[in-house]
Amino acid sequence: MHRHRDLLAADNRTSRAVASMGGLSDLEAVLEQESARESFCGGPGEGPRRGPLR
Repeated sequence: MHRHRDLLAADNRTSRAVASMGGLSDLEAVLEQESARESFCGGPGEGPRRGPLR
């Protein structure tokens, strides 16, 4: 989202999320941390981790 913020800021559905990024004081630190991330789900082929259904 950060990479495409100019394009997304012009879209009605995403403009609010883009505007709220401006209020993040640690945005640069988060971007640096996420650039090193290799996966978002815990491993290749794994879905999101969830607790037991109740």
